[in-house]
Amino acid sequence: MSKKKKTSGRSGAYKRLFSYMKPYRTRLVFAIIFILFSTLAYSLAPLFLGCATNSLSDIFTQNGSPQAAKSFFKFLVLMGSAYGLNAIFFIHRHVAYSGSYGKHNL
Repeated sequence: MSKKKKTSGRSGAYKRLFSYMKPYRTRLVFAIIFILFSTLAYSLAPLFLGCATNSLSDIFTQNGSPQAAKSFFKFLVLMGSAYGLNAIFFIHRHVAYSGSYGKHNL
């Protein structure tokens, strides 16, 4: 009879769990990275929207100042970029999950 070393406790359970995840480790790391970038992009968009709103109010209070208009359009582009990056990272995150855990619909 071969005796296997049994691990007990919480750390043993984590070691056993991570041993099952070894074949999927790189995909899991990429999925976590994309989740973090997606969250960052999604949380920056309201900040850019607030700055764009302030710039828009400056346009009306300063009688159409060209500097305020440039600032408004700059923040609109930044906000659109943040939402675009969020969409890209969202798609990549689901592709990474579908490769390691089976087929998922978007």
